[in-house]
Amino acid sequence: MQFKFFNPYAGGRRTQNHLPHWEQEGALYFVNFHLADSLPAEFRIRLKRERDAWLARHPHPWAPEIEKEYHERFLAAIERCLDEGRGACPLKRPECRAIVADAMRHFDGERVDVMAFVIMPNHVHAAIIPRTGFHLEQLIHSWKQWTAKRVNPLIGERGKFWQEDYFDSILRDGEHLGRVLRYIRNNPAKASLHPGEYTLYESDYAQQYLVPPEGAR
Repeated sequence: MQFKFFNPYAGGRRTQNHLPHWEQEGALYFVNFHLADSLPAEFRIRLKRERDAWLARHPHPWAPEIEKEYHERFLAAIERCLDEGRGACPLKRPECRAIVADAMRHFDGERVDVMAFVIMPNHVHAAIIPRTGFHLEQLIHSWKQWTAKRVNPLIGERGKFWQEDYFDSILRDGEHLGRVLRYIRNNPAKASLHPGEYTLYESDYAQQYLVPPEGAR
């Protein structure tokens, strides 16, 4: 599996939806996206107001300490709320998670290299490398669109299934990669989920990377 860590001197492609996103070709990303009803409205409004003010003071690209502050101030709060299992949580159903897992693996090795992901009852975490010519926002949009069209009829819904935007960060080094892979693996236990309530996928590379070196056990 070929990928590159974040290069602060290489520049990149900046995209904008509701949140700013920073892309570098061949980079490995940690991405998070969640269901439309997974965060209470008042929580989203308050967090957006605080985050918009913070982002205005901290344009991309970020130094490691700035990215850490962003994660601690905003993403950690979102993660705590998501892990409480807010909303209808249709992804608790195995048949719904299977649709999402199949979509994420469908172009694995062609448009994207999928290192690992976990599908939780109301959100998804993944470590992925978009292939040349395929942008991160295009991949995530296609996953959301395809899965929403198939899960909504299954659960008897017609409205918005996924929250419009997503969160992402380019991994900086092997230590950062290790933290992300451990986070993906441990998120179900952190949220007190039981087997059958989540779907964890780890590529061979991810599993090998997480095995302690000989003599370190």
